Amino acid sequence: MSSELKQEKIDLNYSADKSVLSSFIHFFTDNNNEPKYLNMISHKKIALDLNDIAIHDHMLVNRLRSNFMTYLRMLYEIIDGVNTPSDVAMIHRLERMKEKYPGVDAAKKFPPALMRDYVLDVVPHAQHTLGIRMLRSDKVGHFVTTRGIVTKVSHTRPSIKVAVYVCDSCGSETYQQVNNQEFTLLAVCQSEKCKTMKIRGTLSLITRVSKFEPFVSVCLQEMQGDTPEGCIPRVINIEMKDAEVRPGDCIYVCGVLMARQLIGLMNEIYLEGFGIAECKTKGTDDLMVDGEHVQDESAVIGSIEHCDDVTEIDRTNYSVQNLMASFAPHIYGMYDVKKILLLMLIGSPSITKADGMRIRGDLNVMLMGDPGIAKSELLKYCIGLARRGVYTAGRGSSGVGLTASVLRDPFTKEFVLEAGALVLSDRGICCLDEMDKMDENDRLSLHEVLEQQSISINKAGINVRLNARCCVLGAANFKKGFYDDKKSLEHNTGLPVSLISRFDVIAILRDEKDESRDRELAEYVARQHLKEGDESGSSAVLSHTDLKTFIQKAKTLNPRIPSHLNERIVGAYTAARDKYERLTPRFLLSLIRLSMAHARLRLSEEVNEEDVEESVRLLEVSKLHKVKDRQRELSPKYQIYNQIMKMKTSGRTLRLEDVVRSINYDEQTILNVIKEFEENGIWVVEDGNLHIFD
Repeated sequence: MSSELKQEKIDLNYSADKSVLSSFIHFFTDNNNEPKYLNMISHKKIALDLNDIAIHDHMLVNRLRSNFMTYLRMLYEIIDGVNTPSDVAMIHRLERMKEKYPGVDAAKKFPPALMRDYVLDVVPHAQHTLGIRMLRSDKVGHFVTTRGIVTKVSHTRPSIKVAVYVCDSCGSETYQQVNNQEFTLLAVCQSEKCKTMKIRGTLSLITRVSKFEPFVSVCLQEMQGDTPEGCIPRVINIEMKDAEVRPGDCIYVCGVLMARQLIGLMNEIYLEGFGIAECKTKGTDDLMVDGEHVQDESAVIGSIEHCDDVTEIDRTNYSVQNLMASFAPHIYGMYDVKKILLLMLIGSPSITKADGMRIRGDLNVMLMGDPGIAKSELLKYCIGLARRGVYTAGRGSSGVGLTASVLRDPFTKEFVLEAGALVLSDRGICCLDEMDKMDENDRLSLHEVLEQQSISINKAGINVRLNARCCVLGAANFKKGFYDDKKSLEHNTGLPVSLISRFDVIAILRDEKDESRDRELAEYVARQHLKEGDESGSSAVLSHTDLKTFIQKAKTLNPRIPSHLNERIVGAYTAARDKYERLTPRFLLSLIRLSMAHARLRLSEEVNEEDVEESVRLLEVSKLHKVKDRQRELSPKYQIYNQIMKMKTSGRTLRLEDVVRSINYDEQTILNVIKEFEENGIWVVEDGNLHIFD
């Protein structure tokens, strides 16, 4: 059986495509009717927009996406023909080459890459964005756009592109173009002089005249909203010339998907990046899922990011009543808790003093309650509203995973930092669920973040302070499964006082029996499960996007506190110090932050007395602290016990009739108390005498 290779005719005319690209570079104009790309070439910074090529020739852009590197070489050849070198050293070398070889084009004696002094980037767009897990083998060689969260950025290192050698014998220059990560140095001169003289000339690498480009490696991880439930987020390495990003940034990146051999038949894929843009929102609204484009994100980005000045119409549409009705409408009740969480998302402006001291404006909130109160659901809802957020829970969070880990870079072999959850949440929100299940050593990493909003790393020769300017939303259950009113907050939570005091608000959520409330809750949940529940059963006035828009608009305000409110704030703080025990001065800062956040909630530039009063009420409702012992009266049982112990000063044995006669209570009550403490082993009654144990 004979086999023949099937011949297919591919209708590609690269010469014609190169002519189209040449006319595009020379004649494409911007809105001002100016030559767009010719002006960029003169400024040595070219930002190629594929949408412009689609306008010029919509068929060409499809061929360009499927075979980008070939068309990139065409673009370089076209731009090289227009560009004039501006490097002084290169100009002098060209002049010397013209003198040495008159009548010959001196530029052709040098590799084109050695003479390029411009940068060519590609503008990424949200259209047709592929998720990281969609970057498979069938996309290798294609120009793609993806998005994710930056988790690691390597140091910028020089990468050689054109190696220049000089022969020790004949003095000729030899050029070696490098297109891979690794290359072998040339050792023997192959010039005509050495061949004529039959000399084995030795080549020496001249780094001063060789061409180097910056190289940086970025580790990109899938966003939480893009990862299917139960799956581990995928990661991909981005290799590019320059990347002004930091861990925690959410970015779009465009480039060519490449493959690199690992071992045997195994290959790894990476993205050779050509452009980066900031990603404004999270979620899966603009991803290609199973080859189908869901929705273009540009409209969503515009609605959220376009925050004009606050108007009276905004104050009417974004009234407090409308906002509270639209915040987590699928969760019944909990008006005060929802308001606290909305204030946390809005936050208050941070203050930087003249001496450099910074006072945080982000609010830290802890939800402490019984199981089944919807704490985790509230956390996930807040993540959906935040511009940047990370969710983590319980035993799945280690101290290194929360802060940052030190790893060795596979290219440079140096130690680099990989950001953890708190660093990735910078300028956003970090939700820590099941905090009571975390190991005590892992919780220690939260102390610095909650107050200083930074993470100090001192290991493996790295001494750095990372920013973690985020609000922390925690959730935990009671230590014994229920809240004991007679015990302190730290006893009920099992968390240390040093950690509890760093939370601005600790909301106690208790599942208490109430027949009317239970019936309303059951009816509300039942309505949510009706077929038409999403439409008629929702009480939301504003959409989810409108709520995001409001939060971004409110965060732009910088309310101030007028002087006449100072006395009210001081009075509220001193009254709370007198009423509650273990109240730290951090309570005062929490009161100020809540007041300023409430002013932002009203879209106001000034804090008024209503904001302060509402903040005091929310702190009271949250049951932050236990009432001082001196304000509670002792029960008769303990009063009788204390009087008996005072009578013990005369001896360890007391006559029972003397005890009954000395205490101002009826005889039966005294005898019942004596019997109760006798059963507990405090004393023993024998022959009419009371023997007290030490």
